[in-house]
Amino acid sequence: MACSIDILISGKKQSLLSPPTKRYLELVRPYAQVNMRIVKPLRLLNMSAETRLDRESEHLLQQAPPGCRLIGLTERGQTFDSPQFAQWLVDNVQNKARLGLLIGGAFGLSPSVLNRCDEKVSLSPLTFPHHIALMILVEQLYRAFTIIRHHPYHK
Repeated sequence: MACSIDILISGKKQSLLSPPTKRYLELVRPYAQVNMRIVKPLRLLNMSAETRLDRESEHLLQQAPPGCRLIGLTERGQTFDSPQFAQWLVDNVQNKARLGLLIGGAFGLSPSVLNRCDEKVSLSPLTFPHHIALMILVEQLYRAFTIIRHHPYHK
C-alpha cells in the first residue's frame, strides 16, 4: 500500500516533535510517505477567540496540498478502535492516494474548516495538547499499517 500522508499541525517544531513522535514517524516510513507540515501559529493578539480560531484554521488549511483528501481531527469526529482505523485507512488510500490530516491550534479547527473537510475523525473524545495528539496520531498510523500487514506489533 503506497500512500502519501500529510500531517498539518499548528505549533512550534521544537515542542511538537518529541522523541516518541520521531520514533513512530521513523517506523511509519516503510509503509507510507509521511510529510510533517508544522505551521507556525499566527500572531493574533487583541482578537476574540472566535476570530483567532477562524484565522488560524484557514491558515492551516491553506498549507494543505491541492487535491488531497482532507481529514479534520476533532473530538467530535468519527471514532474507531485500532482495527477499524486500519480498515478506514485502507479504504481512504484505495480511494485517494493522498491524505491531509489537520490538527488545529489551541482552539481546534473552526466550524468552517471542518465543514470543508471530507471527513472528521476523533482520536478520542478527550482533548489533548498538540504534541500528545500528534504522537497518538502517528502511533495509530503505525499500528494501522502493522494490522494491515499482520505484523505482531498490534496484539
